[in-house]
Amino acid sequence: MPWEELRDDLTRLKAGVAVEEPLWRVTGPNAVAFQAHPAFLDSLRTAGDLDSLLTDDAGAIRTAKRLRITLDSELAGVTDIRTALRLDARRYTDTPAQIALLAYHGTARNQGIVLGSPGILADATGFADRHQPASVQEFVQLHGVYIAAAQALGQPYDPQQHPQRIDGLRGLAGATPSAASARPLALGTRSDWQTHRPEFAKTVQSRAQDLNFVASHALISHVFKHLVLGSASPPNDAQGMNLLVDAYLAEARAVLTAVPADTVTSMLGQTGATRTYYFRKPDGATSMIAVDPSGSAWISTYFAPTRV
Repeated sequence: MPWEELRDDLTRLKAGVAVEEPLWRVTGPNAVAFQAHPAFLDSLRTAGDLDSLLTDDAGAIRTAKRLRITLDSELAGVTDIRTALRLDARRYTDTPAQIALLAYHGTARNQGIVLGSPGILADATGFADRHQPASVQEFVQLHGVYIAAAQALGQPYDPQQHPQRIDGLRGLAGATPSAASARPLALGTRSDWQTHRPEFAKTVQSRAQDLNFVASHALISHVFKHLVLGSASPPNDAQGMNLLVDAYLAEARAVLTAVPADTVTSMLGQTGATRTYYFRKPDGATSMIAVDPSGSAWISTYFAPTRV
């Protein structure tokens, strides 16, 4: 029977379980409830985190935060997020999509311009929708381009002036060769997704120069978000934008080869969509590689102390 040991442990812990696709609904005897992919639950079991999450009344919430678990009680917040984004209630309604919206909104609010700029979240939704996102992942990538570009301009948000300027920046960045070539790379196998494999980290290093972001807008949003610390606004010409995008991607790739493979760690996501491998240098520079169940991989983010 699939996930037999996981089922046995959940029974031992007296957890309520509803087996659904793609996520299982789990409620511990401590009344902490959440939904997760069984592969993620099994990773908690093998790491010894399942007991504390489901039975520790005092530490369960701390454990959930440490493991980046979105609890059912937090999903209620999606209603307010939809209002702020002016996002129709009929869009992105399944649990993985709601978790993605919650995670993205938390990231967006950490960018200062959002906090003091009424209407920017809704304007970014309009920008994203003009590009007709086919999934919640594409929506948050596009939304992130708008927010990061507005932040990078370094001026109070002007709803009359900024949209046109952001469109221009996106157009320049999207036309760069690095953005045009952004896509997943067939690099591993299902095993590299299901469990942590040091050999996969070595494979990543051997193909570092071929790795890119999952899509052009994912790359662009990270470039604008992680501009070099103390740099001027994004360039307004094709040559300058090409240099900016290429420099960011080159730094991200360089971190992959600078980190010993045996120090790389990984974590499977709550919804099971990807496992993220973390390549961290001692100075804090970090490149993250996502791998999905098919073994396709891409850079999910890169940041460093020298970048905003």
